[in-house]
Amino acid sequence: MEIHRGLVTEDQTVSNNMRGLYVSIPIYFVVLGIAAFVSYRRTHKQIMEGSTDYVTGHFLAGRTFGPIVTAGTVFASLFSGYTVIGIPNESFKVGFYGFRWVPSMAGVAMACMGTGVRLRKASVVRNHHTPVDFLTDRFRSQSLRYSVVVIQVMASIVYLAAQVNALRSTFNSLFNIPPSNAGPVLAIMAIILLFEWVGGLAVIAMSDNIQGFIMLISFICLPSVMVKNFGGWKDLDPLTYPRPEFYQTQPMSQQLQFWQFSLINISFLALPHIVMRLYAAIDLQALKGGFYAMTFGPWITMLVGVFIGTVGVQILSDNGIDITPSGPAWSSPFTAILEQVIALGGFAKGIGIRH
Repeated sequence: MEIHRGLVTEDQTVSNNMRGLYVSIPIYFVVLGIAAFVSYRRTHKQIMEGSTDYVTGHFLAGRTFGPIVTAGTVFASLFSGYTVIGIPNESFKVGFYGFRWVPSMAGVAMACMGTGVRLRKASVVRNHHTPVDFLTDRFRSQSLRYSVVVIQVMASIVYLAAQVNALRSTFNSLFNIPPSNAGPVLAIMAIILLFEWVGGLAVIAMSDNIQGFIMLISFICLPSVMVKNFGGWKDLDPLTYPRPEFYQTQPMSQQLQFWQFSLINISFLALPHIVMRLYAAIDLQALKGGFYAMTFGPWITMLVGVFIGTVGVQILSDNGIDITPSGPAWSSPFTAILEQVIALGGFAKGIGIRH
């Protein structure tokens, strides 16, 4: 059974809808700039009033994050570029194996719940500012301190590389920029670093909340439009599905890799950007907000990512797009799927409000 309803792919329709991107992206960065300015003023005021010192104010936002801000910044930190782009791409290629991210993040949430409360309390009582301060304070070993710093930096580089690569591939594809051109993503990185330099973690958390809200709305709207116009999982027929191997039982080696991946990723909680956000929570209630985001986030974002990737296989195949590794969609499946959704003619048409 093919997924129902055809697509409108005329160049003029796509061009008209691309104008929305050209307008919305500058507006988005203007909003982030305003958030950066407001956060900077707030942090600067705290420092001038003596309610916090410069290091705590800049790197931990004065430990003033409430439940909503903590939940928003943790949500956007855990479910970021790779969640939006990488998981749909991965699921397009390996199918329902992409579900490995859901139990993996459940392990991260449980690990943070088991350690986050005590880590934050120790950071307040002992005035810890960085993830390695606890180890230095507990074991009094500079060798251990710098060994952990090196490990965390290396892990962070791998993590950031995945985010940057995901952003580059999709941004360049949407705007018809050569895939090897790193200029746009370098410019975006420079803007992010400027925001951090201006206002520290407070600016990052504010932008996280804005991005997290946009991501949440997108992960509700995009699958809704796909189901409305193309169908969902219930419309896929294992007998005619273009990648029937997705419906086969995974070999034992792949099953073991699934759980190995989930267990290894529990260490994700030790990444600096996660620990710093736990330190910045104002109280236990704020920490709970972050824990709620960790617990429910995978079911809102990563599950949707698997849906987009697996249903996208049928969408592209039905419209004559080569889905094999040698095909044009293989390098960035999410972009190819998104282009088909954009070709519908806008959100109003996509959900059937306007014809």
